[in-house]
Amino acid sequence: MDAYRYGVCLFNTKKDKTSCIEALEASKTLKEIPYDVYYYLAKSNQMSYRFSTALNYYKTYKTLCKPEDLTRLNIEQEMTYCTSGIKTR
Repeated sequence: MDAYRYGVCLFNTKKDKTSCIEALEASKTLKEIPYDVYYYLAKSNQMSYRFSTALNYYKTYKTLCKPEDLTRLNIEQEMTYCTSGIKTR
């Protein structure tokens, strides 16, 4: 759980989002993973120009989250950004 909290703190405080990816990846080994870890992983990978990885995490997040989270966080639009990023590379 410490890795999850550390990863979220890094996500919220650092401009370079690559620093939080390792901590968030480590938190995936928890028994009960908070489902928003996939959102943070997706967003940090997207901001680090790792669009295919981000797209996979967005898809996972989409299956686990509540419907209101999808509209609040505009997940479909974020997935479109990742797809566009893949095409331009």
